Amino acid sequence: MSEDDSQYGFSQRSNAPRSREDIERQLDEEYPNRPRNHGKSRPFHSLFQELFDPLLDLRNKPKVAVVNRRKVGPDGQSNKSPSERRRDLIERYISRWRREVGPDFFPALRLIIPDKDRERGVYGLKEKIIAKLLIKIMKIDKNSEDGYNLLNWKNPGQTNTSHTAGNFAARCHDALSKRPMRTKVGDMTIDEVNEMLDELSAAPKEEDQLPILAEFYKRMNAEELKWLIQIILKEMKVGATERTFFALWHPDAESLFNVSSNLRRVCWELYDPNVRLDGDEAGVALMQCFQPMLALSKQEPLKKVVEALRPTPEDPEFWIEEKLDGERMQMHMVTDETHPGGKRFQFWSRKAKDYTYLYGSGFQDPNGALTQSIKNCFRDGVDNIILDGEMITWDPNEKAPVPFGTLKTAALAEQRNPFAQGHRPVFRIFDILLLNGQPLTRYELRDRRKALAASINSAPERFEIHDYVVATKVEEVEDLLRQVVAEASEGLVLKNPRSMYLLDDRSGDWQKVKPEYMEGFGEDLDCVILGGYYGSGKRGGFLSSFLCGLRASRQDLEVASQQQSQSQSQSQSQSQHQRRKGSTHNLGGNAPPSQRQRHSQAENQSQSQSQSQALVPDSQPAQFEEDGPVENFTTFFKVGGGMTANDYAAIRHATDGKWHRWDSRRPAAADYIDQGDLSKLAEKPDMWIKPSDSVVVQVKAAQVTASTDYGFGYTLRFPRFVRIRRDRDWTTALSVNEFADLRAKAQDREEEKKLEVDQKRKDKRKARAGGYASRKRPLTVAGYNARDVNAAKLPEGPQGNVFEGLTFYIMTESSLPGDRKKSKLELEGLVKANGGRIVQQATPTSDDQDPVICVAARRTVKVASLEKHGQKEIIKPIWIFDCLDQANRDFALGFADQMVVPFEPERHLFFVPEEMKDRFEGNVDEYGDSYARDTSEDELREIMNKMGSVDIEEDEEKRIPDLFGDDFLNMRGFLFRGMVFYFDVDEDVPRKTAREARAAAAQSMKSNATSMPGEDNEAFAENDSSSRLTTMSLKAIAKFAGAEVLSSEHGMLASVPPKLKPRITHIIAHRASELSTLRKEVSRWNARKIPRIVTREWIEVCWKDGTRVDEEAYVGY
Repeated sequence: MSEDDSQYGFSQRSNAPRSREDIERQLDEEYPNRPRNHGKSRPFHSLFQELFDPLLDLRNKPKVAVVNRRKVGPDGQSNKSPSERRRDLIERYISRWRREVGPDFFPALRLIIPDKDRERGVYGLKEKIIAKLLIKIMKIDKNSEDGYNLLNWKNPGQTNTSHTAGNFAARCHDALSKRPMRTKVGDMTIDEVNEMLDELSAAPKEEDQLPILAEFYKRMNAEELKWLIQIILKEMKVGATERTFFALWHPDAESLFNVSSNLRRVCWELYDPNVRLDGDEAGVALMQCFQPMLALSKQEPLKKVVEALRPTPEDPEFWIEEKLDGERMQMHMVTDETHPGGKRFQFWSRKAKDYTYLYGSGFQDPNGALTQSIKNCFRDGVDNIILDGEMITWDPNEKAPVPFGTLKTAALAEQRNPFAQGHRPVFRIFDILLLNGQPLTRYELRDRRKALAASINSAPERFEIHDYVVATKVEEVEDLLRQVVAEASEGLVLKNPRSMYLLDDRSGDWQKVKPEYMEGFGEDLDCVILGGYYGSGKRGGFLSSFLCGLRASRQDLEVASQQQSQSQSQSQSQSQHQRRKGSTHNLGGNAPPSQRQRHSQAENQSQSQSQSQALVPDSQPAQFEEDGPVENFTTFFKVGGGMTANDYAAIRHATDGKWHRWDSRRPAAADYIDQGDLSKLAEKPDMWIKPSDSVVVQVKAAQVTASTDYGFGYTLRFPRFVRIRRDRDWTTALSVNEFADLRAKAQDREEEKKLEVDQKRKDKRKARAGGYASRKRPLTVAGYNARDVNAAKLPEGPQGNVFEGLTFYIMTESSLPGDRKKSKLELEGLVKANGGRIVQQATPTSDDQDPVICVAARRTVKVASLEKHGQKEIIKPIWIFDCLDQANRDFALGFADQMVVPFEPERHLFFVPEEMKDRFEGNVDEYGDSYARDTSEDELREIMNKMGSVDIEEDEEKRIPDLFGDDFLNMRGFLFRGMVFYFDVDEDVPRKTAREARAAAAQSMKSNATSMPGEDNEAFAENDSSSRLTTMSLKAIAKFAGAEVLSSEHGMLASVPPKLKPRITHIIAHRASELSTLRKEVSRWNARKIPRIVTREWIEVCWKDGTRVDEEAYVGY
């Protein structure tokens, strides 16, 4: 096979139905200008020797402050920041590839970020299967030390391999390095590895995959195989995100990937960094999977969440949608007369997985679980369309949605019999991105919704437009949140109707809001640990999460049986009444009813059945003693969050030597947990323990949901460890009957809240009985404020004089975010409105005219021509906005004259000739801070980032969960995120009486005080405090961990302004003796939510253990 064939993944041994020539011909048609490499592919080991390992070394190095390079001098030692060195490493590798191999980087990039390569099929290989295949290849006994360590990679090793527990690739490296076929790196090239990986993904069975892995084993050493395994598992974690690689490959790479999800296209269309995409090329396209817009989730007060949606006095609306419990899905439809039915469909999930095989490629697709039922859902004239929505599971008998986990099962059942009345998929649509070839992403959401309504005919319980509520006040969100709590719904999504659709962006224009379930459910639960699971990564080598259960006595079974009968009869009567009534309540009024409310009757019935099955197993349980409980338990949930190192140590100490290895073939745990119960466990524990040898733990949870994964038939959603209950044992742990009582109380409270919400809604309907005319708005494109950008109306007459006497040549549009994103026409109008003159050439029209200010944001042909002449500077559009902003600030301060701001080299200059560069250097300081312009908070943050004090790339914080998984929750920088702390009292502030403090606070409010003053200097903590840190240190810790810290003007809680009190989540007591006084003060507050009052030790313990521990152990409410 030729080198050129190999690098594109063509395999002579491939079982692919098409020939290499056919694939080559198709690629030539799709990419007529595709790049061709001129040199031989680089060796596979170059990836980890020159890229992966150096990046990891850089990530693992301790972070140090970066010295200003200007002070070091031109000949001094380079002191680049880690992010700069990371970029240098990647740039060096890409440059060498371009120089030695050629312009096509796709063969290497698909190995560097394998999770983004959608073309190569899944391997069907997880850790367990790879371990079995390696054991066969190395010809070792599965019960040997290495065999055991591979199969049980999460467990501590039998001898000295505990350090690799939880890291499968490292565990494989340990075993492979003892019996390698090669000690030095092999000679396999990147192209050869790609070729064999294509074969591996096409191999249907393990026996077909075995010889391929064996070939890798022969030609690679242990280090190469370790990285190969990480590529197969798509778990690289090399210390750099795909965004970094995209940015260094081409400036438009990420944008193109967001609209296509196609790594090959990114590499083949953007191989030249100097050729930029046009606006149309970076937009969504039919039959190309895009990265959808996502909702932002912040733990902030509702008022701030609503403010983030940017309502205005002229347009204060925001929209509220119910958050659906399904799978995000995009649907593409195009008219194709050659396709059966005349329409061709394609479906992709949020992760770009193709689900067309499941939901259908056309109206006549026999496997189409959805498309067969939506033939009449598109209006006449709709030739092609792209829709964004949620695929949910629907129960047509109960007229209610079903939990997300059943979606694929329902779709497969619908394929077999589309007329059955079982569970089925339903597509709920909430956005439209393209209509008849016209992208709509730049249009406002309000207008996109109008286009959606004009294009789609809803098919009830098949293909529906998701409804929303128009709101203008925070109170309306609170009412709906109470409804969410009452109905145990997923939550709400708030949307800005004036927003455009931003691809692959968690914009503040969509906000997720979830109710505070912790307070809503009521009681904490005290349950017995029955099993344990070994962790991975940083938690590898020890039991990091635990299986917990409920005690089941004879009395519990009898009472539960009676309650089930009553619940079933009530459920049936309620269900019949509901069907007769024929209407339900929902966020959208006339829309289909709320998920959870519609599901309430079905849930009651299914809960009764699940509970009966869980508590009355097929086989006879252990005999119950007459004088007390017997060790008979039912599995309930798995918990691991919220546990500190001390908690793990305490559990290990209490249970040391009492754990037993789980054996599915001979489960000795069946003596304590019924065999039928054990068979329902979706995830079997690694170890189990007798209840009498175990400990009782107290947990909190978001809510209780039906589940087939545990023997009880229910489980806890988001359980969180609180503490070990040393005062309880298995005989006094929570029983099934006691849990039923707690759940009944919680349901009563929810019903009361629901009645309150219903009453408020009735009152609002009465108040609006007179009706009102809806406000009609013209169709607007977000960013242009006009139906057509070419018809944008220019402001008439000057609105200011900041540009008076200046002449401008606007060469391109402004690509700045938000309301600064303007067309060329709009920029010209903005300049004219503020006194400027517009021309269409770079040179003055007469000798006595002032020089022309050329403005551009991107390199077009005219811009490049102007640069080539090198006679004048080109200014970025942001300079125009900075001049206007500064003029507004000056006017507010009473300055009548309006003046432009001096050019700032990095911020304002798009291009400047070499001989003119020094002219502008004196306008800013060494960090780029302007001497003449007020700096905004965002700019100040950028400037401080340049100082090297923060080593976090832009948007990297959003990517932490994707990079590190659940471990990011335990990072100290996220411990107190979303919390507001009040420290009482500042240590150097003399204590005043409550009367004096209130008097001072009253005087402060009379003076319109709206915020707290800054921090004061603080002395060391007093001797009678058990805290070992000063208040200043504790405040610094709290701020670093994400908390907002407040302190009062007079050092007293009583002096806190009333408007700030509802924001406080925690009051940090200076001394334990002050807790009573603080409680009395808090009791006087007229606040909906009462803050926690804790001692200073709580912050210290949370910081020391790296997780937020329960407050109640530190003298709180």
